[in-house]
Amino acid sequence: MKPTSKFFPWILTIIVVALIAGRQAGSKVRIESNFNYDAFSQVLVSGGGRVKPIDTVARTSLLFLSSRQTVEYDGQKQPPSRWIIDLMTGTKFNEKTQRIDFEGEVHDAEIFRIDHPEVLSIFGWKQEDGKRFSFAEMMKHSEAFDTQMRLASKVSRNQRTAYHNHLGKLSEKLKVYTDLMQLRSPWVVPPAPAGHDLGETGDDWISLEKAAAFSRTGKAHPHAQSFAKIVQAYDEKDASVFNKAVTTYNEALAKQFETETGQSKAELFFNNTEPFYQCSQLYVVALLLSLVSWFFWGGGACEGFRKAAFVLIVFTLGIHTFGLIGRIYIQGRPPVTNLYSSAIFIGWGCSLIAVILEYIYRNGFGNVTASVGGLITGIIAHHLILTSTRAGDTMEMMQAVLDTNFWLATHVVTVTIGYTATYLAGILAMLYIILGVFTPVMGQKVAAPESEPKRKVELLHKTVGRMIYGSICFAVMMSFIGTVLGGIWADQSWGRFWGWDPKENGALIIVIWNALILHARWGGMVRERGIAVLAIIGNIVTSWSWFGVNELGAGLHSYGFTDGTVFWLLVFVATQLHLMGMGLIPMGAWRSFTAPSGDNTASESPIATDDRPLPLTIMAYLNVGYSTILAICLIVLYSNPTINSAPRWFLVYLAFGYLFSAGLLYFTTVGLLNRQWRLGFVCGNLAAVFLVSNLLYLELKFNVGGMLLIAPLLLYPIALIFMLNFNYGKVGPGSSGGGGSRDVEPATA
Repeated sequence: MKPTSKFFPWILTIIVVALIAGRQAGSKVRIESNFNYDAFSQVLVSGGGRVKPIDTVARTSLLFLSSRQTVEYDGQKQPPSRWIIDLMTGTKFNEKTQRIDFEGEVHDAEIFRIDHPEVLSIFGWKQEDGKRFSFAEMMKHSEAFDTQMRLASKVSRNQRTAYHNHLGKLSEKLKVYTDLMQLRSPWVVPPAPAGHDLGETGDDWISLEKAAAFSRTGKAHPHAQSFAKIVQAYDEKDASVFNKAVTTYNEALAKQFETETGQSKAELFFNNTEPFYQCSQLYVVALLLSLVSWFFWGGGACEGFRKAAFVLIVFTLGIHTFGLIGRIYIQGRPPVTNLYSSAIFIGWGCSLIAVILEYIYRNGFGNVTASVGGLITGIIAHHLILTSTRAGDTMEMMQAVLDTNFWLATHVVTVTIGYTATYLAGILAMLYIILGVFTPVMGQKVAAPESEPKRKVELLHKTVGRMIYGSICFAVMMSFIGTVLGGIWADQSWGRFWGWDPKENGALIIVIWNALILHARWGGMVRERGIAVLAIIGNIVTSWSWFGVNELGAGLHSYGFTDGTVFWLLVFVATQLHLMGMGLIPMGAWRSFTAPSGDNTASESPIATDDRPLPLTIMAYLNVGYSTILAICLIVLYSNPTINSAPRWFLVYLAFGYLFSAGLLYFTTVGLLNRQWRLGFVCGNLAAVFLVSNLLYLELKFNVGGMLLIAPLLLYPIALIFMLNFNYGKVGPGSSGGGGSRDVEPATA
């Protein structure tokens, strides 16, 4: 079927959905057994301040321990419900040795993920030995681990290195594992049913360990007896008794906890379908279709693939919405309650608004923005699960001050929508700059939206500029309203409207920055290109408010603290700064505004011809990518123990050295693309010499990564020196290849 067919988008969407659904159905772990593990997965337990199925405890614990929800032992993959019951019955107290013996193959399952080489060395392992190890293997070196933990506990928080943090994380994993193994967690014994007077012990959820201690007083807890019967039957390998005990116990709890049982069934379905994971896969396919549509720009195939991407995104948005509604029902809360749910909601909001923009403008930018926004926030959400300090549970109990559905549904949701719109404008701005610099797309003529009947066609970069402008208008409105609502909530909770808390300052900065962009636009200080560059700064500002303030560990709003986000936050900021640098390149050097000789659209482009030597053009564009890679490598170096121990002046020198070299590379790019040859050659040679000398010094002095890391970084500046000097005779003074500078910048940005 041809892409121009009206049925093509629908058929392609059905095929993609069917393939992903089939893959999901095939990924479910099924084993042949007489034990009814599906029924056991429905058993209600309590943990993290809420009631949930034991299947959730098993899945989140596995995710926390090994960064995945699957486990393999006994020769095959096992469902999470079997793993947790095997763990609960996998220990025996040896009266002769007065020690606990670990029985069963469950302890041989490789589920403890260890990444840090120094932590691995405690157990005598190397990174080549793998990333995941079993509990049984680790217990052989328990004394060495305990010794290192005692030493680490004496190190103050300010002096802890990455080694100490990874060591502490492994200790947390071992605690989660042993608590499950020794029945200390989760709390599996619910409040006693009516008619059983057990005092305060019978009024709350308790662990089986505590219930066993209580039974020694002569009072037996009926639910504790029922759960103990399940564990005993499984330990004795009696499948019929186990299955009957599980069924009877579930029926008894369903009568006593009707609401929780309904929510538990919904959560089980949620766990098995994994809607947000399916969305991430669909967003990837939609992004690919959107990019393919741009590849066929202007042809019939372009419209066919664009519509197919649009239909698929709308379907994906439906699944995304289903997942949000499912979380709302299971939690009994509004959609945003923590960092994880904020990432999911921002992705949903970004996709929803982008779909509306695509329906209005129909140029593919809405499709790409929806796909990128949904995919990136899905990745962020997954990372937040892995770095969670509560064993991967994303629906934990709320902080006491946040325990109000009214303000969660008004202030928090409104502010998060403001985040969403700001990021939406930022993604559009990134596309504007990348496509404008590297492709001719932004200089193409497209049909004007139906809302403007007087205009039949306009340049694409003007259309995208208006999309960015509209998103910022919406962002400043929602951010301002949400911030004011937050002040009212703060006045009710803490007795003051405003206290210059880091989170409050972050919200205020978002409002001020978006307002600044609008005033710059209204005052004629910037146009499409300028508003795009400023919108990218909005990405940095919003990310600081979203994640950065939690890393400070200070203020009344540090609820969502997570370890390990500083590195990725700095990487993101580095990429945004370099995109801004690309946006500041004179527009005459942008490929979208460089028309070949004789082109009818030359009058609408800043310059008419491009007579630069191709090698210099390539090197000019590569400068931007190299600067970004260099920034990421610098951030990685700061986490190197050898660099961390260096004097503070040297760390400052590294930072300023990078800024100096990045600045030289930027002016090199400006000079080469704008035909200011002398500026380009002088700055380029200075940058290359500075980079080569300092990279060699860094390697020889500190041995930061071996030549495997340094050699690729050295190749580019060496190639830059060669290309600049080899081509200087073609374009320099006295050559016939074109020289001097050509001012092609518009009057305003």
